Amino acid sequence: MGAVMRMHKVVVAETLLGDFTLKFLEIKGKKDGPTLGIVSGIHGHELSSIGGLIEFWEEFIAVKHRNIAGRVIILPFANPLGLMLMEREVEENDPNRSFPGNPKGALADRMAYSILSFFKKEKVDLVIDIHTMNPLSVPHIIIDQNCVYFPEIKSKTLSLADMFGIGVVIDFPYFEYKKEKLDSSLTAQMIEHGIPSFTVEVPGENYSPSCGEKIVSSGLWNMVRGLGIIKDRKPDWRHFSKETLGTDSFSYFLGPVAEHAGFLKRLVEPGEKVLTGQILGEIRDSSCAVTEQIKALRQGYIADIINASIISAGERPFTFFVQN
Repeated sequence: MGAVMRMHKVVVAETLLGDFTLKFLEIKGKKDGPTLGIVSGIHGHELSSIGGLIEFWEEFIAVKHRNIAGRVIILPFANPLGLMLMEREVEENDPNRSFPGNPKGALADRMAYSILSFFKKEKVDLVIDIHTMNPLSVPHIIIDQNCVYFPEIKSKTLSLADMFGIGVVIDFPYFEYKKEKLDSSLTAQMIEHGIPSFTVEVPGENYSPSCGEKIVSSGLWNMVRGLGIIKDRKPDWRHFSKETLGTDSFSYFLGPVAEHAGFLKRLVEPGEKVLTGQILGEIRDSSCAVTEQIKALRQGYIADIINASIISAGERPFTFFVQN
């Protein structure tokens, strides 16, 4: 008997139009092994995460006749309503700031509760949450700040994240981490429950077909090989960000706040190394006069650049990776 496939339908809420359900897809090998859980689309408008997971899944199930050891469970459409409306949130609530959730709360709370409860029930060994950034970003893995309170989980999570093939960074400093409610994300709460978990961020929009989706698919193949679920060969794909960022050497760092609104002229590119005080961009007014120069506060690498030509005062056009 070969691998077995099944679908788990989890009812999140009952509505006048019928049940609101999440659909988890599973493939189980004939041999024992680890259980890998993968989520995409928890922010409904982040299409590269969904496309990359589907690309991997279609390739993976095509080899189901091989000797698969363990299980892979995916949730490709974690926010079906957000996907339908092309929105990040559900009823003005961010599902990925709603964990551990509440079975009687708002829809985002119920979704969060259902996802967390399902993975706990299935006793997964690792959960990977895939997200999409804007096109002007460097693909990377994020390790939650709350890992510091769980040294064994942190060590295991870093070791597992290293398999994926892209750079691994630590999330924002704890003050920003709490302020942004990142301790209420899926990965943070999986770690709170003793399950290794990390976030994958890839570029999206017009870079999606050639970049974001391929990175997701290639990285997930690395994971199933590294975990021993498929034993055809060792993980062999690496992105340039892996060489630049390594594992656990860098952290997120917010860039300077723009004091003026206007047209942003970018002077650096994603992944570029910058020095303290280096000019990253200029803001120009309607007469094309330079009203502000935005400078790097610290030495590091450009992680992400706002995908807009016009910015408002108070926005942060640049995000950095800085050395730990």
